[in-house]
Amino acid sequence: FESVTESMAQPAVESIAGDKGKEASISNCAVVYLTSDSQEDLKDLFQSLRLLHQNFQVVHGNYRVIIFYDRLTDEQKEFVRSSGVEQLQFALVNLEVPDDTSRRFNSKILKRYLGYGIGYRGMCRFFSGPIFHHEAMRDVEIYMRLDVDSFILEKMPFDPFRELVERKASYAYLATGKEEEPFAVNLGSNFTSIASTLGINLRIMDNFSPSLDWDLSFYYTNFEVSRLDFWRSAVYSQIFDYLDSTGGFFLHRWGDGPVHLLAVAYLLQPEQVLRWDRVPYWHQSLVVLP
Repeated sequence: FESVTESMAQPAVESIAGDKGKEASISNCAVVYLTSDSQEDLKDLFQSLRLLHQNFQVVHGNYRVIIFYDRLTDEQKEFVRSSGVEQLQFALVNLEVPDDTSRRFNSKILKRYLGYGIGYRGMCRFFSGPIFHHEAMRDVEIYMRLDVDSFILEKMPFDPFRELVERKASYAYLATGKEEEPFAVNLGSNFTSIASTLGINLRIMDNFSPSLDWDLSFYYTNFEVSRLDFWRSAVYSQIFDYLDSTGGFFLHRWGDGPVHLLAVAYLLQPEQVLRWDRVPYWHQSLVVLP
C-alpha cells in the first residue's frame, strides 16, 4: 500500500491489559475510511478529514489514517492529502465479486440488487471480513471506522481508543437501526447455523426474541471502534468464511452492520461492548449532540 507520513508527535505509547490477558497498545490504532472516486465522495471525505484533524487529532494525538480505495488518480490523492491530516496512507482494495463466488452463483448475482451495485455490496463484504486482514492493517490493533460523510462536529470530549482499552472492551458504537428484510434474506438463519456448528451460544440478548430470533437490528458502522483481535479470531474467521460461501453479500446485499451486530451478540460478553452518546457526530440522518 502507499503511504505519506508527515512528522508530528505520536500519541504516547501505553499498553493496558485487554481481553484474555492480551494487550492493546494505544499507539497501534488507526482511523479507517473507504472512498470511491466520485467528486461528491471526495469532497465529503475532504471535509470529514478536516474535522477529524481539528476535533480529534489535535486534541488526542496524531493517530494514523488509512484511506482504502478501489480507484483514485494521483491528482485525487493529492486533493485528499491537502486536507491537512497527518500520518495519511492510501490502501488499494478490490470490491469486485470474488472469482469463487462468481463461479458458484454466476447469473444469480444481479448487476444491481434493489438499487445497489456490485461496488456497494463489495464494500459491505469488505467491512465484514477482508479489511481485518488487509496488509495496511497488519500492525493495527484497534481501528475507528468513519464513512466519507461522517463528521465529528466539535472537539471530542474523550479519546475513543484510550477508553476502549481502559475499559477492556472490544467493540463500541453510537446507535442501532433496523435492516429491511430484502437485505437480510437468510442472514440470521445462516449465522445461527454456523454458530450452532461451532458450538457458540448467544450471549447478548438485546436484539433477539425469547425464541432467539434476530429482530433485524444492526449497528451503524459509519462510526465504530473495535479491537482487531476480535475480528481476526479463528472463530469469527470461520463465521465470515461460511457467510461468504453462501454468496449473501452479493446476492442479497447483506450489510456489515447486521453482520457486526450478530458477531458481537454471539461472541462477546455485555461488558465488552460500549455504547457512546458523547461523540458530537453527524452522518446523514444520524445526529448525536451530547
